[in-house]
Amino acid sequence: MAGNSGSSNLNPSHLGDLTGYYTQGDAAQERGRGAGCAHSASAAWSVAGMQARTDALDNVSFL
Repeated sequence: MAGNSGSSNLNPSHLGDLTGYYTQGDAAQERGRGAGCAHSASAAWSVAGMQARTDALDNVSFL
């Protein structure tokens, strides 16, 4: 996702070690992306069988 700004992730035991750089979006980008993901997930969930739904919820419960 393209963002408006970014944030560096530094190794806490060695602050000179950059471990990653993450983009940060604004609220409008997040709302749009979140709504799209929810719509896609809803469509897939609605056609999934009972066993697939049960398996998915069981797997999430172990996280």
